[in-house]
Amino acid sequence: MATDTTITTPTHDVAGTISNSTFAFTLFLVVALIALWGISFLTFGVPGLYIPAVAFVPVMFVILLVITRG
Repeated sequence: MATDTTITTPTHDVAGTISNSTFAFTLFLVVALIALWGISFLTFGVPGLYIPAVAFVPVMFVILLVITRG
């Protein structure tokens, strides 16, 4: 009986790399915020859509200032 030697085991912890990933956390945060915004729209209708967008304007303004200042 021949053994298959082409299948190798991972040399590093893949699950630990994903769970400690900044990208994974950022992606989860963005998806969660979009989901909450959608739930707000379903719950409150059109005001639930535009009030969070209007509330985000000062935050985006600060982000743009930080980017511009370098």
